[in-house]
Amino acid sequence: MGPGEGTDGTVADTLAVFERLEQPSTPLTTAEVADALDCHRQRARRSLARLADRGVLETKETGSESRIWWRPVEADATTNIDSPWDEDDQFAEFVRSVEDYAIFVLDPNGYVASWNDGAKRIKGYDADEIVGKHFSTFYTDEDTERGVPARNLAAAERSGRIESEGWRVRNDGSEFWANVTITAIWDDDGSLKGFTKVTRDLTERKQREEALRRENELTEHLLKTAPVAITVQDGDGEMVMANQRAQDVLDLSEQELVSDPGVRDEWEFYDSDGNSLAPSETPMARVYETGEPLFNEEIAIDRPDRDRLWVSVNTVPQFDSEGSLERIISASEDITELKRQEAQLRRERDFVDQILAAAPLSILVVNRDGSIEKLNQRARNRLGLEESDEYAIGDQLVYDADGNPVPPSERPYMRVFETGDRVTDWEGQIDLPGGRAWMSVTAVPFGDESPPERVVLAVKDITKLKTQARQLERQRAELEAELDEVYDRITDGFIALDEEWRFTHVNEAAEELIEREEATVLGESVWEAFPQAETGIVWEKAHEAMETQEPVSFEWYNESLEAWVEIHAYPSETGLSIYVRDVTERVESERELEARARQQWVVSELSRRALEDTDLDVLFDGAARLVADVLDNEYAKVLDLDQSNDELLLRQGVGWEDGTVGTGTVSASEDDSQASYTLHSKEPVVVDDLATESRFSGPELLRAHDVSSGISTIIGSYDDPWGILGTHDTERKSFTDEDVTFVQSVANILAEAIERHAYQTELEELVAELEASNERLESFASMLAHELRNPVTIGHIYSRQLPDETDSDAVEYVTDAFDRIETMIDVMLVLARGNDAVDTTGSVNLAEMAREAWDDVDTLEATLDVDLDMTVQADETYLQHLFANLYRNAVEHGGEDVSVAVGELSSGFYVEDDGTGIPEDERDSVFEVGYTTAAEEGGTGLGLAFVRELTDAYEWGCRIAESESGGARFEFKCIGGDT
Repeated sequence: MGPGEGTDGTVADTLAVFERLEQPSTPLTTAEVADALDCHRQRARRSLARLADRGVLETKETGSESRIWWRPVEADATTNIDSPWDEDDQFAEFVRSVEDYAIFVLDPNGYVASWNDGAKRIKGYDADEIVGKHFSTFYTDEDTERGVPARNLAAAERSGRIESEGWRVRNDGSEFWANVTITAIWDDDGSLKGFTKVTRDLTERKQREEALRRENELTEHLLKTAPVAITVQDGDGEMVMANQRAQDVLDLSEQELVSDPGVRDEWEFYDSDGNSLAPSETPMARVYETGEPLFNEEIAIDRPDRDRLWVSVNTVPQFDSEGSLERIISASEDITELKRQEAQLRRERDFVDQILAAAPLSILVVNRDGSIEKLNQRARNRLGLEESDEYAIGDQLVYDADGNPVPPSERPYMRVFETGDRVTDWEGQIDLPGGRAWMSVTAVPFGDESPPERVVLAVKDITKLKTQARQLERQRAELEAELDEVYDRITDGFIALDEEWRFTHVNEAAEELIEREEATVLGESVWEAFPQAETGIVWEKAHEAMETQEPVSFEWYNESLEAWVEIHAYPSETGLSIYVRDVTERVESERELEARARQQWVVSELSRRALEDTDLDVLFDGAARLVADVLDNEYAKVLDLDQSNDELLLRQGVGWEDGTVGTGTVSASEDDSQASYTLHSKEPVVVDDLATESRFSGPELLRAHDVSSGISTIIGSYDDPWGILGTHDTERKSFTDEDVTFVQSVANILAEAIERHAYQTELEELVAELEASNERLESFASMLAHELRNPVTIGHIYSRQLPDETDSDAVEYVTDAFDRIETMIDVMLVLARGNDAVDTTGSVNLAEMAREAWDDVDTLEATLDVDLDMTVQADETYLQHLFANLYRNAVEHGGEDVSVAVGELSSGFYVEDDGTGIPEDERDSVFEVGYTTAAEEGGTGLGLAFVRELTDAYEWGCRIAESESGGARFEFKCIGGDT
């Protein structure tokens, strides 16, 4: 018995249900009372029976298992029901006033004999409209044609009572779903007196049942076909259903899940932190225990012979009307891939942090509100920030190239936020703790959002470059001022001509200029004395002055004198006064200055283009055209050296025959090639006359275009050339040092552009790979190796140029340090790039390499025994690193007096020692990057990783065994056979 069941409180609540009715005498079914009390039907029935026993309620059975209840009307109420019987006036009054049921009487033939208010409301007829008519009026045409009314009366007469449900027709023609009870009424003598018919409108119930049926069908369909794994357990915790998705996720059939619970007994469960869960701690068990739902619980499941499965579980209990647990529904989503991606993302973030820490630029990730999400240590140092400092990108004052303040809304990163387009190499100034500095900024959008929510800034300090540029500009201005002073000190020559163009006066300065004495030219026509002047500018200007009587000034090159003269002619009626001075030096200086200025402009313009243009071929084409134009040459070319260093492609150029650019090639190795000679020269190569050139005869490309002179220089470094920049002419020419420097400067710009383009590509790949790719390691390693090799190469060059009196030990230490850096670069490249880093091989003597590597390693008192005579195809440098790393490993783990042996195998060679050896369960781990047991002694964990990467790159076999003395033995298969 539930709480309060059968108490007066419950009986009072039941009576209150009738008191709240508009007509307290309206009959209610047990179900209606139970719904009003929100309790079980049995409890409602017991309360109703108590009230009926007390005489408070009246009741009447309407079916074998159904009953109605009502409050009786007052005792003085009267009944006028038109009925074949009237022995129960109170009930007759009740029948008349009931509105929720159609209760009426039929005569033995089925004609309506009485009508109540409920019949009027449900069927729509007034009593005078329907009394006397046959009750088949209420049936549909189909039921009437099938004889349903007659069969129902016959059945009621035969059985005493029938109950049925079906569609009935109202007065207005509309249909409703009716529950109908027809009861036969018998007289005392057993003759049929008529029928009572009780009709209830169950249309709403019918609609609810249909909706519930459809909902149940839909629910079942959704459970079966949902893309989420759904399982159902009954109140006892037994699984009763698993949809197809659950079967797929758990890799078990529904039969196995439902009928074979022992399968799940072998499963092990873990929480989101990886802690083991007891069976009672799983989400389903906890819901079963507490009755409370759980949402978004992440658990891991380990099953025999299967990978770990991660699922996110929502588990909800369902209770019946009595409050008992009826079932538990669990909806699970397979998040195994998501967990894997999360782990991968964590690893990639750690990797990105390492890259940012090593990047040679200040790198910042900026949010739309100006806050900095991430910055590397270089940026933090440059901004003068501590690790705990918070910093917003708009905190510092920024100025443009002219020194004007730039508001935050106009800075490069905000332009990216607004447009979504990258900003490349924006130059400006910023106030930093150490003073105002120049910076070059590249800003790129981060992620796929449009507009972006974050922007990556790469900031390069160019303060030193700007300072050098200003110094160069000052030097140029000073040079121009000095030249002006020189021009002012030159003494003019004077010549007078009469109206017939005859010489009348020539001063000493003019005699020197024309290399004729006055006496020899007086009275002679100027056109006779200098016939070369009779055509061209001198003739034109002289006649112009005489005709217009206006002074003229011009410059003229006298081929016979091989000199430039500046002429100022002042006409008069008697002739022409001419002031002449030799301006050859000035003109040549001006032209040289103009050429230098033009060359400087070209260098500046190409530098600008190199910063702005992303298409290298456009830059190469522009550079070739500008170089040819400035040097007044017919040809210029950019040659691209192929990877094999055997051939150069004419990638871009000007002046060459149609079809040559893009297809023409020049040998990079033949003796007759100027290009080949240039690649092996540390300085630009200048040719005045190819016909008399003794260093090379010139390739077919130059001979076919009648080239006579030219300049060629390497694009890139001597040790690592990218290609060649060349310019040529069909005439013999003598090029100045400035011309050669100019061509070299252009080549340097192209090399910088190529490097910048490569760097820009690396930066773009870095941004893209911040979200999802490990492939940037190779690109970054290549870039870093290149950046490291530049200062190392410079260091090598300058260490060789140190004076003889420099401390030899110091020089040796510096050289050894550079060698060590180059070694680490080689190791890093092999670790990062594998086969791509060791594609150049040759025949190497293993014994020589083994001994040379021993000399390069600090082996203390260790000893080496080499017993092999064989060669392999490999790179000497990398093979020497392999032996050196194995020696260091032997000394680190075997002690200072370890003995090392290098010997020959049928299919390769081995390196072994008599140290402590490597446990068998650690032999795979020792090849991993960072694995070391000698960290306190300086071990990096890269040595054996390099060994494995190098052998993989050469496709050699490599395995670790135990030497006869119990030490470590490394065996390498490199010439066929099995290792």
